[in-house]
Amino acid sequence: FNLEQISQDVWKIVECDRFGQYPYLYVVKGQDKYVIIDTGCGTANYKDFLSSHILTPNLPYLVICTHTHFDHIGGNYQFHNDKNCLGICLGGRNKVFSQNIEINSLALAHHGASVKPFTVTRWLEDGDLIYLDDSNQTKENSIEVIFTPGHTPDSIALYHHSGKRLFVGDTIYPHTAIHCDCLGSNVTEYTRSIEHLIEFVESVSSTKVPEEDQQKKIAKESFISILSLDDFTLLTFSIDTLLELCNWSVEDALQLYLNDPSEISKIAPPHLTGSSLDELFNNNEVSLSCGHVESNLPSNKLYDLRQLLLSVSSGLIHPKHIDGDYGEYSSDSFNLLLPISKGGHH
Repeated sequence: FNLEQISQDVWKIVECDRFGQYPYLYVVKGQDKYVIIDTGCGTANYKDFLSSHILTPNLPYLVICTHTHFDHIGGNYQFHNDKNCLGICLGGRNKVFSQNIEINSLALAHHGASVKPFTVTRWLEDGDLIYLDDSNQTKENSIEVIFTPGHTPDSIALYHHSGKRLFVGDTIYPHTAIHCDCLGSNVTEYTRSIEHLIEFVESVSSTKVPEEDQQKKIAKESFISILSLDDFTLLTFSIDTLLELCNWSVEDALQLYLNDPSEISKIAPPHLTGSSLDELFNNNEVSLSCGHVESNLPSNKLYDLRQLLLSVSSGLIHPKHIDGDYGEYSSDSFNLLLPISKGGHH
């Protein structure tokens, strides 16, 4: 395990497992308890590691798992009989799926992997609050449960109100493939969950991006993704100006650009400074702590992920790789493994 303290009361632990999953696990310290978020593959004794490095004997702890894949629940068995363990929790949206661990944990798909028995002591509901101090039961001093089905039917996110940190499990992480090709995955539910997370982040953030600006952001990112423009080319003209000339129609802007790319800098001369829209997005306060790859992803990346989903569903982006019925759709930050039919390609 590799350990890093990422805020005053939050630790990130990366498991160096033999299956190559490298899950990101988290511990939040409250006033009267710790909250342990996911327990890894179980390839080493995670409980002993936490006891040696983070946990203190005078504070009990609660285990919450973001979903039932083996690399997030594999260490649960190490905790369930410990006297300091207050319980083991899973999202209660689809208990039938969650309880079929042998199949739905995906352990069978990884040679040598297994999930040893444990008992779920509490099934969490959407909107539940996990208080970090039972003597001070306020939302500000809690972790809020958010149902986020899509990657799995039982996926949840957890929002740490005082820390402005959203633990998103495997619903979101950058650069490597986000899987919507698992048992129980559902692209429609996944898309709704991303929308729900955007709405939630806007509701708790001091910065709310106007709907009009969101659509402009989507158009701009779609234009860049479709043409695969490099950084140098982006300095030679203003995409904002070009899209404004085309009334923010991506199709019209593409046609104008492709008619004569060499003349585009005269039609839409470059700006020397960044746009206020980019500054607005960068001011978003909430951090996303992902189940892999990244523990401090800016929450404005949610808009980028939504843009990729919209581009796929509208047929603006084609899969870069195809494996059977699934395609890998990519943007600068994200890769999605989706059923090809969902992108309109057969």
